[in-house]
Formats: sequence, structure tokens, C-alpha cells
Amino acid sequence: MSNISITSLFPFRRLKFIGSEDIDFEQGSGTVVELRPDLRFAPICSSCKTKGVGKHSNHQRFLRDLSLGPHKTLIHLYYRKIKCPHCGQIVVEELDIAEPGGPRVTRRLAVYIQELCKLMTVKDVAEHLKTVKEIDKQGLKQEFAHTDCNGLRYLAVDEIPYGKHHRYLTTVIDFETGRIVWVGKDRILPPGCHCL
Repeated sequence: MSNISITSLFPFRRLKFIGSEDIDFEQGSGTVVELRPDLRFAPICSSCKTKGVGKHSNHQRFLRDLSLGPHKTLIHLYYRKIKCPHCGQIVVEELDIAEPGGPRVTRRLAVYIQELCKLMTVKDVAEHLKTVKEIDKQGLKQEFAHTDCNGLRYLAVDEIPYGKHHRYLTTVIDFETGRIVWVGKDRILPPGCHCL
């Protein structure tokens, strides 16, 4: 019998691999991996990235991770909320495994889904993984979060109605090239964009 360990498959910083258990899901077999904060490291604020002062509370959640071959993988993650001396708030500690408050998937699964969405339709990826739409939206927000004002000379601004009750999208377009520079909800322009 092989003594291969799956510990090396979960190299997340500031977390300690506790163990794993094979279980049966409705769609087949899978593995649940338990990860806890490594107490050798001081917790870090997920907002400002400074070291927190003491633990406020303990929490846990399940995250979907990349599959191990044909087996679905869930991570049972234990994490802490801390008091941040810089922010003055109680926040979730920074862990590189997942976005605090984001979809219940690991960052590496989110990247995998975003890359698949560039090659396949969201519907096809959703059939493959069953949890896609929110991750794809979050990836698009990160990719297009910053307004590129380079080379702008002439702008066109338009409002596009959508849905009911007078809801609008405001679009800003480079008039010379037709490139969409910015899109936002309601009848507003992007905040702090000096080029507009």
C-alpha cells in the first residue's frame, strides 16, 4: 500500500493541513480536507494587510476546490475574525485560499473557472462545474475594474435602459475607435476619472 500524502496538494500559506476524509456525494465520491490557521503566524487584516491584535471569534465554512481526478474536493476551512488596530474594525483574517466574503470556492478554482469562461460559454462551464456565474462576474470586475483613459481625445456618453422602472446603464465610449471605456449603473459618470 502506498504512503503518498495529499498534504502537498494544499500548499496554502498560513494554514495547517489537519486531515482528510473520503465521503459520498449525490454526484459521486469525494474528499473533505480540513484546514486550520497555523498558530505560528500572527493573523493579518484582510482589508489593510496589517497584523491584527488578538482573536475576536472563530468561524468555519466549506469551500469547493479543484477536483482530485474524478473526486470532488471540499475544504472544511476554520478561520478567525480579528480586531485590526489600523482599521479599528473586526475583520476576517487574510488567507490566500479564498476571497473573504467571496464565493465559496478557493482562489485557484476561481482562476480555473475564469480561464474556462474565456474558451467556453458560461452555460458549458456551469454544466462542467455547477458553480460559475458569480465567479465569472467577480473575475470580470477585477479584470476591468480600472478605467483606461490612455489616448482618449473625443468621448461619447450614452444611456441604455434595461429592465423595468427606468433603470439605466451609462456607457462612455472612445468616439474615434468605438472602444468602450466605462460602463456603470444609473445615470452617473465614473468617480474620480480626470479624463472625463
